[in-house]
Amino acid sequence: MYSELPAHPTLALTQPPAPGHDPGSAWALPADEVHIWHASLSAGAADLASPPGALSPDERARAERIQAPADRRRWVAGRGILRQVLAGYLAIAPSAIAFRYSAHGKPALAHVSGDLRFNLSHTADHMLIAVSRGRELGIDIEPTEPDFDFQPIVSQLFAEGERAALAELPPHQRGAAFMRIWTCKEAFVKACGFGLALPLRAIEIAASPGQPAHLRRLPEQLEAARWCLREIEAGAGRRAALVAAGADWRVREYAVR
Repeated sequence: MYSELPAHPTLALTQPPAPGHDPGSAWALPADEVHIWHASLSAGAADLASPPGALSPDERARAERIQAPADRRRWVAGRGILRQVLAGYLAIAPSAIAFRYSAHGKPALAHVSGDLRFNLSHTADHMLIAVSRGRELGIDIEPTEPDFDFQPIVSQLFAEGERAALAELPPHQRGAAFMRIWTCKEAFVKACGFGLALPLRAIEIAASPGQPAHLRRLPEQLEAARWCLREIEAGAGRRAALVAAGADWRVREYAVR
């Protein structure tokens, strides 16, 4: 069910995170690592969801409120996969996990968890889960839609430097560049915990063609040096980005299959 992805997606797969010293103990997660889990939410992924009863009453109620059957299936599968992944790090049953939410909707574990932090995002049938130990983080994945009208978002929510950088590009490159910047912005507002309550124009992402994206400017109360941005390979038709506190960390990627 769990496989490690190499740094470049050659699909040479190995084992899930190593356990601790004792058999059956929690998966190892060093303080200088961020683990990213890739999961499919396609029809077959429903089999990976936790058994009936593993979801909490409020999760089951939320699922029942989702009208479209395909969306409901994806949500239930995603929630079950999230519980299974977190349970591996906690060495507890998936059904024993309880969640809480910040004032701006950022999810966290409700019980004592050894400072385990996580964040998640999905688009259609692809889900990403980021996990760290004592390190705030945010992850985002977005579809690349060639015909999407991005100009209203650029006009209202992009920083002056971002708008200028897009304007300098050939028209046929602007859509992809927009999505690259937008995904990085989303990852940052999720990491810092303010969500869309943060003025997005005050966040500037530098994303020159052929260069790694980075955080160029942030609101004064959020020190740019405290955060690090990494772009994540998420497959054709998708963009993904991860932001985590500090710079002393590396990414390890795994797949749920």
